[in-house]
Amino acid sequence: MNEEIISDQNKSLITPSRQKELIEKYCAGIEDRIRVTSAKNNANDIVNDACTGLEKECKSDVIRSFLQQYVRDLYENHWNNK
Repeated sequence: MNEEIISDQNKSLITPSRQKELIEKYCAGIEDRIRVTSAKNNANDIVNDACTGLEKECKSDVIRSFLQQYVRDLYENHWNNK
């Protein structure tokens, strides 16, 4: 059976193993890192670093956009509820 792939309008393909690798690299533990940082600016830096890394490494617009929105939502939910 062929591995499933996600593609976007640019026909950028990404395998499930690559998806997992990117999620682990940029999103694993990010919620805790955002929550435990003592300053909103530091949390913003964490989010920006993750989004910049995804921009450079993730060729799929769909996955990149989803993961970037995910980390931004974590930031907003935590820091706007303080």
